[in-house]
Amino acid sequence: MVFISIFFILLGSVTLDNEYSNFYKRIKNHKKSKMILQKDVIIFVDYSKPITEKRLHVLDNKKRVILASYHVGHAFNTGDLIAKNFSNRKNSRKSSLGLFRLLSEYDSRFFEYSYRIEGLDKTNSNAFVRGVVIHEQGDEPGVIFASKSKARFYQLLTDGCFSLFPGDLVELSHYLKPGVLILAVI
Repeated sequence: MVFISIFFILLGSVTLDNEYSNFYKRIKNHKKSKMILQKDVIIFVDYSKPITEKRLHVLDNKKRVILASYHVGHAFNTGDLIAKNFSNRKNSRKSSLGLFRLLSEYDSRFFEYSYRIEGLDKTNSNAFVRGVVIHEQGDEPGVIFASKSKARFYQLLTDGCFSLFPGDLVELSHYLKPGVLILAVI
């Protein structure tokens, strides 16, 4: 019985390493990959997955494992359940791709937890001016994703921001320190 338990623990570690390897390959394709991989911890947003799946991942570059994964929203005009259309234009109500840097936590009049970010690529250089931030929104995952129309309603609340469920954002806040990098890709 102990052997079986150890086997499943090791199998879980292998799965995480394989998932990290997939993200690592995608990070290596980014023009600023050296800067990204020098950080101990980064945040990786995988917009190739639907909004119903956990697609924001906290990666430990030293241990090469995934520390945590969360649901993350995208902007209304980016798509319904799958993010398809991206923009760097103000008032586009679309999410942006590329590398971002977290600047600081700030007091928002709308959300309890909010973090300012800046875009570091041509595809997101207007993020700060657009007011793209990390913030909380919605209810627990089973409620927000109960129907396509309900998920679409919650997407109206963002103009390109990275929005997370309140409990998830509280957990993620342990990693949200000034200078942390966020890579959003498809």
